[in-house]
Amino acid sequence: MRTLILVVLITMVLFVSSPVIYLANHSTSMAIQIVTGIVYIAGFLIAIAIAWQAYQSVWKQSTHRLTITDVGLVIKTWILFYVIEVLMQILNELVFHQVGTKNDQAISHLLRSNPTVLLLLSFSVIFLSPVLEELVFRGYLIRGVFDRFPKWLSLVASGLIFSSGHLSSNIISFFIYAFLGMLLAYVYFKSEKIEVAIMVHFLNNLLATILMIISLYKVKG
Repeated sequence: MRTLILVVLITMVLFVSSPVIYLANHSTSMAIQIVTGIVYIAGFLIAIAIAWQAYQSVWKQSTHRLTITDVGLVIKTWILFYVIEVLMQILNELVFHQVGTKNDQAISHLLRSNPTVLLLLSFSVIFLSPVLEELVFRGYLIRGVFDRFPKWLSLVASGLIFSSGHLSSNIISFFIYAFLGMLLAYVYFKSEKIEVAIMVHFLNNLLATILMIISLYKVKG
């Protein structure tokens, strides 16, 4: 039953962005864009609420208060992943002659489509996706499905399944997201707080989105 719930949650993660993809690929009036945007944000919030209830059903977190130690762990993990990502991106370019991952390229394409998509997608990628994805790929997956397995196996599985939900065109880009997922699982185990993993994910998406938008405006300029 828990595996089925996980499949439903992952499906929800994969399809929650459908309204934005629709807006990016269709020329619509401002009224339709506004309504679709409201549906998109509402759908995301409902998905987060469902994921939160699922997480709560399998694990009662002792505290949600972040400490100075937690903040330090967030910053150190974020810096570590950024260094790993830069090195793997360089390797990706050298081996496969690919600049950026296929997932980043897809997001960049959506951001370029129109201002409404730029606003909606930037907001959701930075503030909503980290919450939803951590509740599913760290919270429920680890506590609800892999709770009886060794931590190292839960950590690896979390990373691999998380990466499978992102677009990858080669093994290096796949492992970029897999390593991020494993690091997020590590900080979740280390702190025993889903909020710590969410914060690391938030910082990663924040920087990536800012860089994409800067690149977008450079191209337009």
